[in-house]
Amino acid sequence: MPSGIECTICFMNNGRELIYSNCPSKHSFHKTCLELAPGTSRVFHTSQELVKIDTVEKLFRYFLNKSCQIDSTIINALNSFSEELQMESVRRSVNMFKLIDNKTPALCRLAVSRSPHLLNFIPENLKTPELFGHAAGCCGSALEFIPDQLKTPELYRSSVQLFGYTLRYVSMHLRTLELCNLAISCSGSALEFVPEYMKTPEMCRLAVAKDGLALEFVPDCFKTPTLCLLAVGKGGHALNFVPNVLKTPQLCDLAMKEDCESIEYVPDHLKSRF
Repeated sequence: MPSGIECTICFMNNGRELIYSNCPSKHSFHKTCLELAPGTSRVFHTSQELVKIDTVEKLFRYFLNKSCQIDSTIINALNSFSEELQMESVRRSVNMFKLIDNKTPALCRLAVSRSPHLLNFIPENLKTPELFGHAAGCCGSALEFIPDQLKTPELYRSSVQLFGYTLRYVSMHLRTLELCNLAISCSGSALEFVPEYMKTPEMCRLAVAKDGLALEFVPDCFKTPTLCLLAVGKGGHALNFVPNVLKTPQLCDLAMKEDCESIEYVPDHLKSRF
């Protein structure tokens, strides 16, 4: 774009689409900005304000603030930006992390706290127990992306205390009774991932008290009228997991009171009640 020609940027579709005028193309507009010499600038008019761009970093930050889609030409300049701006880009879009070559410990820590799958994009020299512990503390599913050799009993313990469902990511031979109880104390649905031989009546009661639908994972031999009453009292859909022999008129009444859609789990000979 020749010096002296102004470029108008209109933000369409709630500010997420860029329309350019007086520019040969979107790419040449970005290319011009990338090639600005130190001390020079371009003035761009938008529909709302006058913007002075004298560095590509300012252009990038401006687009970030507008939540606009950023052209690949600008994205390619990410590696020349300051760590502060790189971190800001990751806060706005976690996938920006994948495009940064010069990753730092602080940048990695931010990225995995936003999305645990980004552990797959951490450089080998920055994969530390501290980073994995931080990721697991931010999101339980981070355990899925942590190498087995770095999964420790302490890491498992801290994770299931915060996110009971992460018991599913614990190696079977490491699912101790203590660990299973910790998981259930956080989330009743974690009962699904407790080995069958380890389930006890008390454990099942605690799970159902947390989540009535955990009744699905209670062995039939532990399903008592009292336990089924507790489950259905948490939500009518738990009636689906009550053995037919225990579906009494009173229990079905309670299920329907909790949720009328529970009618599909009521035995045919009792449906006439409703």
